[in-house]
Amino acid sequence: MLATPVPGSADDAIIERLNARQYDQAELFFQSAKCLADPLTDIEDADFWSVQALLLMSVYMLAVSKRNAAYAYHGEKRGLGTLAGLLTPATGMAVRSAIALGLHREEPMVMFRDAQLVLRCNLWRSLFILDRFLAASLGRPTAISEDDCSDATLSLPHAPAAAFAGPAVNPSHSEGVDADVRSSRVIGVILKKVYAQRRVNLRTSQDIVRRCLPWPQKLHPTLHWRQAVGGRISASQGIAILHVNLLYCHAVVLLTRPHFLHVVQADRSGAPGSAPRPMSRMERFSEVCVSAAYHSIAMVHTAYEGHYLPRRDPFAM
Repeated sequence: MLATPVPGSADDAIIERLNARQYDQAELFFQSAKCLADPLTDIEDADFWSVQALLLMSVYMLAVSKRNAAYAYHGEKRGLGTLAGLLTPATGMAVRSAIALGLHREEPMVMFRDAQLVLRCNLWRSLFILDRFLAASLGRPTAISEDDCSDATLSLPHAPAAAFAGPAVNPSHSEGVDADVRSSRVIGVILKKVYAQRRVNLRTSQDIVRRCLPWPQKLHPTLHWRQAVGGRISASQGIAILHVNLLYCHAVVLLTRPHFLHVVQADRSGAPGSAPRPMSRMERFSEVCVSAAYHSIAMVHTAYEGHYLPRRDPFAM
């Protein structure tokens, strides 16, 4: 689904051959994997592998434009007292199983060391990022509440360094997860204080902007969007740069779009040929919205020209 091999390489020939077949090979692989080892067949004994598999299944469903299925695999909220909740206990198993394993709390971390500890934290943070992305994309409630999570499970830099010591990894990957978590936390605040309230509030928007301002300064140099412009970078670093900056731009657009729509509506109802006036704060927010949208398109186009943009990347679509 997401394979983007170097054009002309042996891997590229394999992918082209698979895509040229009559049936959707990705779907066949997916269904075959489910037949071999479906993580939903034994819900009672769901383990760490089950959460990983369910997370990947949710991403696959996003890639094939089955958003409702992705939401269900990841963390759909069901009323346990309703008939629907009793008949479909498998929905939202990724987040529920992760919580059952204690991935959201700091206390169970003392049982794990080094690579296992980092793996558990990164899995929980990946679930958190996807949760906020799905909630913003589909307009549905979040499945993970930050009030129920320990800060150490989401923000590795705030935890003791020794506790999270692990094997050396690519900085663009580890730092990319940190940056995405920061963006996702901002998205969660925007969904709660702006969209849940269904009203535009300049004071609220300015408070959220203050949370967004340190984001570029905290971004690792290898993840700056300029690294991908005219530079020779690896495909993995290019995708990391794209995803990290797109999620941040997505947060900016979410925050400023209500102001943009308000300005557009005001312009439509205003008298034509009126005298120019100083730009208001709401109009500044509106300009930022348009700028972030243009910047998103430019970054995706850069990845496309660099031949590392997957054809069905749900986070770019």
